[in-house]
Amino acid sequence: MAMTTKEIRKENFLFLSKDFKFQRQFCEKIGIKDTEFSQIKSGLKPIGTNRARKIEQAMSLPEGYMDQSHAPVGRRESDADTEFLVAAISKLPANSRAHLVRFIFSIAAELPMQDTASQVEHLTE
Repeated sequence: MAMTTKEIRKENFLFLSKDFKFQRQFCEKIGIKDTEFSQIKSGLKPIGTNRARKIEQAMSLPEGYMDQSHAPVGRRESDADTEFLVAAISKLPANSRAHLVRFIFSIAAELPMQDTASQVEHLTE
């Protein structure tokens, strides 16, 4: 059964929060209170569209990131790795991001990268 947008946003919210040593740091970064974090975590408060976009902006993620599942469950390991790298590269400043993407393509030119290329193409824009 497919996950709902509400479930996907909560999953991504919890995944993103794991990058922080303390819950308070994550809350400050995305502009919410600790109590709101607890409400979202427990499912009492869903993440709406406006909040999702604010989280993406605060975390330097592409618009729509919160609406797509990034969990590796049921996926090939390489898909999860690619998504992780795309998210990490997305956090870089635009000039560094473009330089890194060009570098990656230059050293991996011999590898079949059609899927990866389509996923990171937007990073150089």
